[in-house]
Amino acid sequence: MTRIMEEKLPGERLSTAQINILPLLAGLVELAVKGKKLPEGSGVFILWHATRNARIEEASDDDEVVIQRVPTNKYEMERMPTWRGKIGEIRAWLSGDFQQIDFSIEEAKDGR
Repeated sequence: MTRIMEEKLPGERLSTAQINILPLLAGLVELAVKGKKLPEGSGVFILWHATRNARIEEASDDDEVVIQRVPTNKYEMERMPTWRGKIGEIRAWLSGDFQQIDFSIEEAKDGR
C-alpha cells in the first residue's frame, strides 16, 4: 500500500505549491493503481489534526482528525472525499495496513 500523507496541525493551511503539486502526485498514484503497479487503496491524503498540536506519532487515540483524499484535479480540491474521526480508529490505516475507510464528499473549509 502506498499512501502519500501531508499532515497539518490546527490552523495550518495548504500552500499554493501544495495545492498545485498534491493533485499531480495523486494522478501519478492513480495511474500506477490502474496499471496494477500499486494496490487499490493507495493514494495521496491530507491529515488535518482537529483538536491539538500533536503530530501522528505524538497523538493519542482520542485526538480528532480529518483525512481528505486528494483528487487528481486541483480544481476539485474544494470538494475532497473526507473522513472524520479519532486517531485510534485508523491507527492500522496510518501504519499502511488495509483498513476500510468510508470517505464522504464535503465542502472544504479553512482549517478543516
